[in-house]
Amino acid sequence: PGGEKMFGWALSNGPNKLVTFHPAQQFAKQFHRPDVIRLAVELGSVEAALKKLATAPADIEAILPPSATLKLVKQEGAKVQVQATASSGQKEKPILTMRLLLDGRPLPQGQGKMTVPPGKPAEATWDVEIPGGSHELKLLASSDDDSATSDPLVLIGPKNASQQPTLHRVCVGVNDYDDPGIKLNAAVKDAQEVFAAFASHCVGSANRFGTAKGQLLVNKEATRDAVLKALAEVRKAAKPGDLVVFFFAGHGVKQENEFYLLTKEADLNKSLKGISLSGDDLRKALSDIECPVLLIMDACHSAKGVKAFRPATDDLTRNLTDETAGVTILAAAMAHEVANASAENGHFTAALLKALNVGEGVPFDPYERALFTHHIYSVIFSEVRKATNGKQNPFLNSPWTVPPLAVREIPKQ
Repeated sequence: PGGEKMFGWALSNGPNKLVTFHPAQQFAKQFHRPDVIRLAVELGSVEAALKKLATAPADIEAILPPSATLKLVKQEGAKVQVQATASSGQKEKPILTMRLLLDGRPLPQGQGKMTVPPGKPAEATWDVEIPGGSHELKLLASSDDDSATSDPLVLIGPKNASQQPTLHRVCVGVNDYDDPGIKLNAAVKDAQEVFAAFASHCVGSANRFGTAKGQLLVNKEATRDAVLKALAEVRKAAKPGDLVVFFFAGHGVKQENEFYLLTKEADLNKSLKGISLSGDDLRKALSDIECPVLLIMDACHSAKGVKAFRPATDDLTRNLTDETAGVTILAAAMAHEVANASAENGHFTAALLKALNVGEGVPFDPYERALFTHHIYSVIFSEVRKATNGKQNPFLNSPWTVPPLAVREIPKQ
């Protein structure tokens, strides 16, 4: 998951200038073609598949994405003025909209948003407020087919008790399913300890967040309706600069063409639609939140009762990490692997708890004195591979519009 960010096209800007790199993820509408892959395997070549589908190979120069620029005009405390400009990579497909992103999320109530009138330049000047602490502003410019973001502006808002952001948590763990064939042992403990760890390590007057709110839902409380209600309450409460963490410990499967995180009432002998959390449920629940969202999945897929089903992890990740949903995902294992557990915790959760504690061997940014998601991932990756002899490989995937998320700050010794 996320491999399409690792390859793409480099566009020369002339001598003595850096090239522009366009990752393949930006061209998903044109190039995400599983139908071509399936047919190519069947027929023996991509050329044969394209011919049968009557699809011409795309001309990359004809579908170049827009370019976007964001400049800081002035900053006075939390008040910031920025100048935004964008241009199209294709003359026949002009810029349609421009939108400011704060930490990868649109600003609320239409702030920093512009629909570009036909024939007019894509230009705007906006005044916005930055929450306390370090945050990132980007410009997202969109044409009919493609989008692009500007280089980021890293800005620091004044910190005081009234402006400290809030950490919102919804932690779900299910051991005792209605279907006894998919029972787990460590999921409830995992959810309980993660819920407590985020509050104890990430909150305080000198920390990243001023308060921690949210709900812990385990076993009989962890129904589909209860989880969706908790996420709806978070969506109403979360503000720019906050962070939403949704942790799920349980099973994740794909049934027919939909993927599900299995809540307490799941019955694998019946349709899961409307019974467990579908990818569509999660997309609707998480997409409109006004601050960054971190989804952490210890979806083990280890019980005998679920092994006949395809794991949901990879497909769910692709669905939630595009620029319209904008969710950062940290997951316990690749789709073809089993997420294992000790008697105490899942190996993935144990490593997550170690990273949040910033104990010995845990890296952090020495300049911002902050623990970011990629630092957490580096600990989890090493710890889980060591515990499983390389059989389980966690992964981190962020939307291309979203910066690494700061989870806590580290006090100076």
